[in-house]
Amino acid sequence: DWTAVGEMRIGTGRLFVSQLRLTDKASTIPEAKRLFAALVGELVSALPIAPAFAQAKLTESTEVDTALATAQTGGNAWLRLNGASPEQVSTLGDRLGISLTSNAEEIYHGVRPEDFPVLAGISHDDVSGIDSMAYCFGDKSYPVAPFALEHAEGLEALLTTSNKSMMTENYVGTGRVEALRAHAASRFLFAEQPKERVLLARVRHGEGWVYLDVFGAPKDTHPRLARFQATLARNLGWTDPANPLQGDAVPAPEERSQGYPQQVLRQTVTSAELREDLVKASHLPAERMAPSSMFRQGDWDILEEESGRWTSPGSGETLFFTCLHSPRRRAIVMEDNGIPNPQSLTFLDVTAPDGTVELVINGESKGSQEVLHGKATFSDLELAESFNQILLFHRDGNSEGEIHFRFRDIMQNAESELLFLVSQRDQLAWVQAEF
Repeated sequence: DWTAVGEMRIGTGRLFVSQLRLTDKASTIPEAKRLFAALVGELVSALPIAPAFAQAKLTESTEVDTALATAQTGGNAWLRLNGASPEQVSTLGDRLGISLTSNAEEIYHGVRPEDFPVLAGISHDDVSGIDSMAYCFGDKSYPVAPFALEHAEGLEALLTTSNKSMMTENYVGTGRVEALRAHAASRFLFAEQPKERVLLARVRHGEGWVYLDVFGAPKDTHPRLARFQATLARNLGWTDPANPLQGDAVPAPEERSQGYPQQVLRQTVTSAELREDLVKASHLPAERMAPSSMFRQGDWDILEEESGRWTSPGSGETLFFTCLHSPRRRAIVMEDNGIPNPQSLTFLDVTAPDGTVELVINGESKGSQEVLHGKATFSDLELAESFNQILLFHRDGNSEGEIHFRFRDIMQNAESELLFLVSQRDQLAWVQAEF
């Protein structure tokens, strides 16, 4: 009834499932490395033989002839139309037996009308040239295609322009509506057009397929825009050894912290009224800005320590406060199989003297934990995208001791993408001067 490694048959395919941490342990445990290699080898051995592949620019007639011949015999031909004239596009349509018409207009964004296997690994971000934030025109937006194709019989659209707006609730908690990547759904910049056109399509030619690609973002605009065509070529069967994800196209995330703050505010909670005011002040403001009202509650001590370890007096109730910035929202995300993804949430490990610790995030209590053998853990925590106010209460301690708290993921790794504010001294000094 229970297994650590198993195999499932889904349609004509196979799915290996493993609860063993093979990739984590492959470098230190030889058996893990051998088992992982065996599983991958078994899957690779069952892969179908990739079809022949050829690529060409429409402006190079010799290359086009070779590519079309490859498709005629059952292969994939990838034709890049960027730079071609309307006459060249129309002539290609005649050769393929369809009506091809191009419409010269700058395209700023593409969307997938459906999930096609050939687009596996390609996100909408990879085909968007719009970086301007809501209501800010700026100069960071750039076209990703010089023209688009009209829909036609025999032309299967894989990537299209969008004919509707994608206004999205940015501040969900407060009901405010804001555009995420302003007018990202529009193929024009800050304009809506009702007619959908085509950026990537395929046409049956002989026994194979011809893929028509008009995507043409300049290489020096944004590194991520190189991913679309590199990943598409790989999915079509390109055997070039170049890795489509190498270079600066997908830079490694910057480590913003070690999962814990190196500066906190501390104060002794002297009354139930003060405690209530502190919790109330930790509610996240509607504008998602850094805290200010919190600094006006009670008398704070500013503690700074590179190791992130602080002293708890061990009597009464002591509050430790910090503010962190999360680049993405942490919430329960249900997968297609109906099971929540544990990597969408975060955990907080606390080391403290005997007693009880209570965690409050953005004005909401996450419960109390009894400290056993000096440790306690708060699991499955949600964080807002942007700033989060963290309150950790420690009470009922019998003696003075050290307290340390660290955010981590389900694999015990530090949440290095969290940024803890280090300007609390300056903000507190400003508040004290003003009030």
